[in-house]
Amino acid sequence: MKRQQLTLCLGITLLLVLTGCFAVQQQRLHPPTWIHGEWGMESDPEALSLTFTATTVIQRSGNVSLDLGEMYRISETVVTETVTDALYSFTVPTETGYSTMEFVRVDANTINWTMRTNVGTIGPSTLSRL
Repeated sequence: MKRQQLTLCLGITLLLVLTGCFAVQQQRLHPPTWIHGEWGMESDPEALSLTFTATTVIQRSGNVSLDLGEMYRISETVVTETVTDALYSFTVPTETGYSTMEFVRVDANTINWTMRTNVGTIGPSTLSRL
């Protein structure tokens, strides 16, 4: 009886570990710790804000929120990330080419955000920690 319980416990533990590993593999975004938190435009933080966590980027504009990491995970989009002490960027393919979001650390409370596509570039826009 004890052997069966032990085997069952080990089996459940292995299942939980494997499930956890699968979930980590499914994550599409991995923002570095220096950018974690909420950022927005100092002139109008309600117009646009970005929240970075360990596993996603959430973009808010007015009452609309878009969880980019979850969106890329569900659509199985391949994401290419670059992470350094002063840069976080990710590139995703689009129907017409690519889209890159780039965040450059200016200081602990300021980042510059640029969006690049094969059509053109928007930014940089300065975002402040909210």
